[in-house]
Amino acid sequence: MVRGGRRVGPAALAAALGCGALLALGGCAGGGAAKGRQFTENNLLLMLTILPGRYDNSAQAELDVRNNVHPQHESVVLIITHVYAPRLGKYVYYAQEAAADNPNRILAQRVWAFELKEKRGVQQTLYELVEPARWRDGYLNKDLFTALQFEDVQLEACKLLWVKNGDTFTAANDPKICPASAASSTVPEIELTAGGISIRDYKFVRKGH
Repeated sequence: MVRGGRRVGPAALAAALGCGALLALGGCAGGGAAKGRQFTENNLLLMLTILPGRYDNSAQAELDVRNNVHPQHESVVLIITHVYAPRLGKYVYYAQEAAADNPNRILAQRVWAFELKEKRGVQQTLYELVEPARWRDGYLNKDLFTALQFEDVQLEACKLLWVKNGDTFTAANDPKICPASAASSTVPEIELTAGGISIRDYKFVRKGH
């Protein structure tokens, strides 16, 4: 992928990752809340219902080969799953990337936490794991994350703000948190639809929920 005119490797992708429970919460997003907040909260719950799944960019990688593109996008499998990690928030997700041709070669592991901010919308906080091996393949054993503490993660410098445009959710750098990126805060870092997710210039297609 490309950032600032240079291609960024797949290990940096996720730095840019409970359906039934979420739907139930969405049905309770009424009460005395302001109308605008209701709408935003419903959008958050819809987005987080769509987000989990297994994705890959094999079609993009194959197209690069056919078109003789250099450098080519590596073929990556991305898995995003909801986890219960109460110390990091209510809506927490584990994102793991692996080489499509070698699932034992893990490219990146991240924790994504989402929060509805008053008057600002949905904000995503990004964390790196201090001991990645401890959480490897965490989507297969999600109970691991109940013990996740703040000392187990390292906060990344920037946060993302999400908006909804039709059937597409997009996230861009929060200019209040990342002033250096304020000029490009309208450029999406992530785009999410029911059919797939794009992280910068890596385009993943959903292969399962």
